[in-house]
Order: sequence, then structure tokens, then C-alpha cells
Amino acid sequence: MFHKPTVAVLGANGFIGSRLVESLVFSGLAEVRALVRSFNGMVRSARFLIDCRVVDGTDASHLRPHLKGCDILFNCVTGGGDTIVKNIEAVYRASATAGVRRLVHLSSAVVHGNNPAVGTLEETQLIADQPFEYNVKKVLAEHLLWQLAGDGGVEVAVLRPLIVYGPRSALWTARIASELIQGTAYLVDEGTGICNTVFVDDLIHAMWLAAVSEQAANQAFFITDGERVTWRDLYRGIAEVVGVDLTTVSSVRRSILQNIRSKVDKSTWNSVIRQSGNIVKQLLPPAAKFLAKEIVPRSWALNMRQLWESAHESGSGGYSQMSNQAHLAPVDLYVASLQDCRYVLPITKAERYLGYKPQISLADGCLKAGSWVKFAFGLK
Repeated sequence: MFHKPTVAVLGANGFIGSRLVESLVFSGLAEVRALVRSFNGMVRSARFLIDCRVVDGTDASHLRPHLKGCDILFNCVTGGGDTIVKNIEAVYRASATAGVRRLVHLSSAVVHGNNPAVGTLEETQLIADQPFEYNVKKVLAEHLLWQLAGDGGVEVAVLRPLIVYGPRSALWTARIASELIQGTAYLVDEGTGICNTVFVDDLIHAMWLAAVSEQAANQAFFITDGERVTWRDLYRGIAEVVGVDLTTVSSVRRSILQNIRSKVDKSTWNSVIRQSGNIVKQLLPPAAKFLAKEIVPRSWALNMRQLWESAHESGSGGYSQMSNQAHLAPVDLYVASLQDCRYVLPITKAERYLGYKPQISLADGCLKAGSWVKFAFGLK
């Protein structure tokens, strides 16, 4: 007789977490407990009349009682900085003491870099020395998870997708569509780089297989659509939906990524300057601003103004590079480095251990994502 497991979805309000909840409820494969970080995060899950709870995913003692009675925990928490690492430790320790059998952790292939070396496999050493903080934190989190899992308290399965797109994807669907419509989209080297895509529903399928397959215990898996997809392919699929001619999209030279670490450091420093300046402008009363103009030497003021304007010219975490168009294209160095990828991540291990077989091609995925884009953007 089939035992219907009780599963907890931590981060059930996010793009992937909310789709996982929907899929499990509609399929009837499990009793679902949706865990979110705020009351507002319950909106999507609560419509199913399932068990929804507000929890702190970075506090093991707070999380533990909400995992009691759960067989499986899907960790779909997103965040930045130290949150990524704090979440991992809290999730594992809470799972171990609450009696969770398996923890399925949603990591990312960026633990191998935005442009993984040819031949990279799941067992290849993770790259901690990267220019992007998010990637570094993902690496630290995985290292910590494998270290904690060494006690055998909880079975762990780690999935490493890269470009997850589909309905409700803010980054790899909505953002691309928005930039195409606004005329600010760009492709590195005309979009010839490899885009290791996975449609969200294929990822959800892989997550379930990782939860129930005996061979998935204490293993990591790359998850993609199993196709050789370029960035131009992805942008073309979305451009057709929003009615944009892809030949009008700017092409940025790969040389923009030379000395990327120093460029990232500079953009981070500029971001600090902009944020600090905005805070000062908001907090200082008019009288103080007037007094500063009278007291501060003119040379100092000019230097500060030049620094401020230079920070703004660099954009929010971006870098300006002449494109093949008449204007300057603001380039996000993180996205640009992803577009520079030249390696198709293999899914051989997922196929062998999980029985994973992608069901949705890029063409079909873009049609499904496109239907949502038309609805979300109010397009005819």
C-alpha cells in the first residue's frame, strides 16, 4: 500500500517553492506543509486549505517543531549574504532533531562558477574563489551541509539547476521580457554562450524524484532540460512572445568580462557610495545641508560630487560597454558572466540515479512562459 509522505516546503512563497506546493497538491503525492517567513507569504499556498505556517528558516530551535511529523523537507529558501549559510545549518539541525528522513536542498550550479570548466561533474571540487558574493555563499552553504550530513542524521539530496525559467520567474522570464520591451536587453557575443536552462516543472519533477529515490541519498545532481540551448535561443523564445525583433537587441563583446573581479569590486563600492549618499540626503535637514555648503571647502565638495556622479554612471551593479548600437548598454556583470558559459552541464547522473527525463523542451517551455508573460504584462 502506498504511504503518502508528509512533506514540508520551506520557502513555499517563492517562485520554485510555490510551484512545488501546487504540483504536490494537484498530484496528491504527499500531504503538504507550507512554511513561509511572513504572513503575507501564505497567499498562494493558503488557497489550497493546507497546513501553512510562518517560520524563521535561519533559527533551528524555531524551525524544529514545525518539522515534527514530516518525512521530507524541501529547502527552497532564497536569500543573500549570510542568510544562505545560516539557513543551511538551521535546516539540517532542525531536520535531524525533528526526525525528518530526507532533506532535498535546492542549491545552484554556480557553485562551479558562472562559466564551469569543460568536463565539470557533480563531484568536481566546488569553486570558493569567485568574484560574486552570492556564488561564494552558495559554496560555503554546500560545504557546511555536507559536513553536517557526515553524522548520518538526515539523508541529503542536493540539486544544482542553473537557469530556471517559466511562469512567475522574476529573473529569467519577467526580467528578460521587460528588458526586451524597454529596449535595454543585450546578449554577450550575440548570445552564442550556453544557457543551461530548465523549465520550472521539470525541476519540480526532479525534486520529487530526489525525495523518494533510494539512490539519491547523499548525492548532488545537475538538473537541466537536457538540450544544448544558447542564450540567443532563450531570448528568441521570449522575444517572439512580446513582439520584439531579436536583431534589434544589443550585442556586447566578451572582452567586458576581462578583469571582472576588479570591476565587480568597483561596482560594489559604487553601490555603497550611492546608498550612503541617498541616506545622507534623506536624513539631513535643510539647515544642515545649507551649513555644509558654507563650511566644507569647495575642493572637497567638488571631489565628493565627482565621486557621487561617477558611482551613478556605473549603474546599479552594472558596467557600461559600447554595444553594436548607437547607445551605451548598461551591463549586469553577473548576467554577462553567465552568458559567457561555454559548457553544457551533463544530466547523466540524474538520469541514472533518479530516472530523471526532461519532459518540456525549450520551445514548449517558452510557449508556456509566454502565456504567463502575456497575462502578467497585459499583452494582447
